[in-house]
Amino acid sequence: MSKKTTVKHIALTAICAAVLAACGGGGGASTSTDLVNNATSARQVIDIVEGLPSADSLTVNDVPALNAAINRYNRLSDSEKGLVSKTSFDKLQSLVAVAKESETLGAGVIATLSSLPTEVAQSQKSAVESARAQYDALTEAQKTWVTESAVQHLAQSEANIAANTANASTFAKNVEALPAAADLTKTNAEKVENIRQQHEAFSTAQKSYVSDAALAGLSERETTITNNAAAAQKVADSIGSLADKIVNLTGVETKVEALSIEDAEKVWREVNTAFGALTDNQKTWLDSETVAALNDINSKVFVDNAPLAALNLPDPLHTAFIASTGAQQHNPHTQLRTVDGKPALVDNQIGLIRTLEFNANDPVKLDGVVIANKNSVGEATTITFATPNSSISKVFSGGNSEEDISEHTGDDPNTYFSNVKSTLDPRIVENYKKLEAAKTTLEAAEKALAQAQTSGATEETLAAAQKTRDDALADKVKIETAYNNDRLLRSGLAEETANAVSALAYFKKDKNGLVFDKQFDGVYIIQFTDGTRIVLHDPAAAGWTYQTFAHYVDPKNGITHGYQSIGDETAVSAMPTSGTATYTGITTAYLVETGKADRQLTADVKAVADFAKKGLRFETSNAQFHALNNGVRESQAADGYNMKGSATWAVNSNSFKGTVTADNQMTGQLLGKFYGAQAAEIGGTYGLQNADNSKQLIGGYGAKRP
Repeated sequence: MSKKTTVKHIALTAICAAVLAACGGGGGASTSTDLVNNATSARQVIDIVEGLPSADSLTVNDVPALNAAINRYNRLSDSEKGLVSKTSFDKLQSLVAVAKESETLGAGVIATLSSLPTEVAQSQKSAVESARAQYDALTEAQKTWVTESAVQHLAQSEANIAANTANASTFAKNVEALPAAADLTKTNAEKVENIRQQHEAFSTAQKSYVSDAALAGLSERETTITNNAAAAQKVADSIGSLADKIVNLTGVETKVEALSIEDAEKVWREVNTAFGALTDNQKTWLDSETVAALNDINSKVFVDNAPLAALNLPDPLHTAFIASTGAQQHNPHTQLRTVDGKPALVDNQIGLIRTLEFNANDPVKLDGVVIANKNSVGEATTITFATPNSSISKVFSGGNSEEDISEHTGDDPNTYFSNVKSTLDPRIVENYKKLEAAKTTLEAAEKALAQAQTSGATEETLAAAQKTRDDALADKVKIETAYNNDRLLRSGLAEETANAVSALAYFKKDKNGLVFDKQFDGVYIIQFTDGTRIVLHDPAAAGWTYQTFAHYVDPKNGITHGYQSIGDETAVSAMPTSGTATYTGITTAYLVETGKADRQLTADVKAVADFAKKGLRFETSNAQFHALNNGVRESQAADGYNMKGSATWAVNSNSFKGTVTADNQMTGQLLGKFYGAQAAEIGGTYGLQNADNSKQLIGGYGAKRP
């Protein structure tokens, strides 16, 4: 027997002995042929088992192969089984155990996943999350025992949660995007209702994801809408009732149910007070017919049937200007600024112009807001409130005022002019003179130094000459720097003033060389180095003796448009207590509309005041838009922007407050004050907005009585 055959036989024999020991086999003697056949069958089973995956990798797809291996093994005779290695036998047993365990696990997960709801409420979300965790805890091999339909069911439940969460988030964002309750208008009410309908369309499960905060926010707005609508309806009912009962208080016209003058006056005041008490937003719930009815009532109530004696004041000279030491900051004023990211009309801030303190009819020499306001504190301390440097210029259709600034450069008088007079001017002139003197001093010092250098002077003399020259140069540079800086600031003021002039249209001439109305023909422009600008209407152009109004911008405080009334107010003690008066005048305004350029507007003003009733009717007519085309004014009717309103004032007051509406249903607040002897003039401001606050109209006005 060869060596190779002997080794194989021994190996087979050893294997056989090992298997027999493991399987309890052995028995009688076998032929060599039997041993070879048995070993071959066992080897085939061993090969099949070795081809199976490891226990931790067994998937449901391996079950057919595992069953085939089990069946093949079971068909072996005991002798053949005895030749299957213990390793293969143990693996086969382990795979069978793993298969049974995985099948049991899979069945449990299938049951859990299949029991999940497809429409998942917030309270059921944790069950879905727990099922996901149970599934994710399986190995990748174990997951194959979970049916695809069960996994899809889990995915559907999770998708439902995600959709419900997203819907709730969108709902909350929609509520948050609504105007605050205090800012709601009738236009917004539809948006609120749409969001409520969105919530009502949710299933019960979907609703469970909506936060309490979002629902509370929606409910708050709905409550506000209900209250606003109710408040407006109450006023509307009162207006309707008053329209049926009112006497025009002159005894000329009587409606269905006549009231005494005293009772009619009382009812009228109650209705107007109630109307004035509505916020601008609440007023949007009033239809145009109701507002028109109130304006019609007011037109009957305020009739100039007991006119005060005519004042017959002379027209002021074209150089005249009003003056006042009164509390101008607290005069009627309205500002358009951004509040919480939205445009807002406010009148509870300090006005820009604090005082116009100089002698009446003096040349206008304003330094803007505050020239110098010194308040002594204690015995030796003085606090001075100073404004940035500023300039002033008078502008009208004929051109600009011209300021002779020849002294700035030492030129002969009347050779160098500027469009502005500046607070920098005295300092520029002073520094120019100092600079010329410094140049002369420097020139002398340089000559002295040169002479010392060429004459063989001592080092001490040279050093002294050098120091004198250096000091003179430093002084000259210092003065020159201040001089140039001030001139640069002044140049900026002049340029900004020119820009302002080029943007104003209403007093410019049209293609025929005609002005729109001489009452509008003139403004004073006060420009500050911090960007603040005041455009003060020329009272002389309008024929006013006691008051005017100003438009201003204040970038540092976010004021895009502001209007302020200023003047010599009527003393409260001098206010008439009886009689009537008709005031006529003008207004300028800006229409600000989202996504569009601001538009300049003018109109004629008429107000009828009844001093016994302490109220007045206010209206405008001939509203016009003005724009420039290559410097030429183009005007067109501003349809929808004529206004009507009314206002009242209290006992011991010279200021009135009320509501004004435009033909296009913009609405807002009217502020005003009486000025001059015997309430000779009125002036004030107004601010209107449309229902969704995408458009605002802000303006100032002035008027006088005969």
